[in-house]
Amino acid sequence: MRGGQGKATVGLILGLVLLAPGLAGAHDHPQKHTHLTMTNQPRTAMTWYRDVVYDRTYKDPDRVSLDIYVPDPVRERMPVVLFVHGGGFRSSDKAYYKDLGHKPDGITRDMGAIFIPMNFRFLPDGGYPNSVQDVANALAWIHNNIAAYGGDPDKIVLMAHATGIFSAGLTVTDEQFLKKAGKSLDIVKGFIGVDGAFFDVTGGGFLRQMLPMATPEQLRAASPIFQVARGKKIPPALVLYGGQGGDVGPQAQAFAAKLVENGFKGSAVELYSKDHFSANEDIGIPGDDGTIVVTRFLQDIGVLSKKTP
Repeated sequence: MRGGQGKATVGLILGLVLLAPGLAGAHDHPQKHTHLTMTNQPRTAMTWYRDVVYDRTYKDPDRVSLDIYVPDPVRERMPVVLFVHGGGFRSSDKAYYKDLGHKPDGITRDMGAIFIPMNFRFLPDGGYPNSVQDVANALAWIHNNIAAYGGDPDKIVLMAHATGIFSAGLTVTDEQFLKKAGKSLDIVKGFIGVDGAFFDVTGGGFLRQMLPMATPEQLRAASPIFQVARGKKIPPALVLYGGQGGDVGPQAQAFAAKLVENGFKGSAVELYSKDHFSANEDIGIPGDDGTIVVTRFLQDIGVLSKKTP
C-alpha cells in the first residue's frame, strides 16, 4: 500500500519466500516485490515502511517514493539519514541490496537513527535538474512528516553514493532546489558523499549524455563544487572514497577544500582497502573503517550523541 499505510516488521520475524526458478534473479520484474534475501535480513528488529510517496504530482508513484527503516521499539526524536543511490539515473532502486549494504541495520541498530533510502525519476524524465529536485522534495517531505515516525526534523543528514552525489551535492549547495520545495538549506544538518567524481561535471562525461547541448556555463552551474559560496547555509560535509585511484579522490579533496576555503566544514577521507562498491556497502558493519568515520562525523556535528545506542 502507498503512503506508508502498509508496514512490515523485519528482523526477528521473517516469512518464508518461495521463488520460482525463473524468478530467482528477477530484480527487474515489473510486479512490485521484495527479495528478503536481498535486504540483508537485518540482525535487529525494525519497522519497514515501504513505498511512501513524497511527490503526488508525478505519473509513476514508485519513482518518487521512499522506504523508512525505524528502530523497534521506537525512540523519541531520532536522527534521520536520507540515502540517494547511484546508477547513472538509469538503474538501481531504493530496495536493492547492493546499494543498501549494511546501512539499514547498522544505522538503525548501532546509531539509533531512522534510515530512508529513496527513489527518484530516471531518464528521460530524470537526470538534471529533475532528479536533483526529487532529492529536495524528499527532504521537504521528511522535514514535514518524519516526527510521526519518531524522527527529529532538526537532525536530517543526506548521504549519497556514486552518481547520487551529483543530485545530493547540488541539493546542499544550490539553494534553488530546496527553495522550490518550500524549504531552505539549513534543514540539512550534514552531507556524506561516498565515492563519486561528480562534484565537478564541467568535463562533460555522463552529464553530456543528459544535456548534449549544454554550454560550459551550464555545466559549471550544474557542478556542486562551483555552487559553494560564502553566506550560504551549506551543511558540514564528509566525503569518503576508495583506494582505487582515478578522479574520485582528487574531486573529493577539491570539494572539501572548497568548503573550508569558504568558511564551511568539509573533510575528505580515503578508505584504502575499499573499492567503489565496498566503500558504500560496508557502512554499517561494526568496526568497519567507513562506519567509524561516519559515526564520528555524525557525533561531531551533533546529530548523534557521543554515546550511541
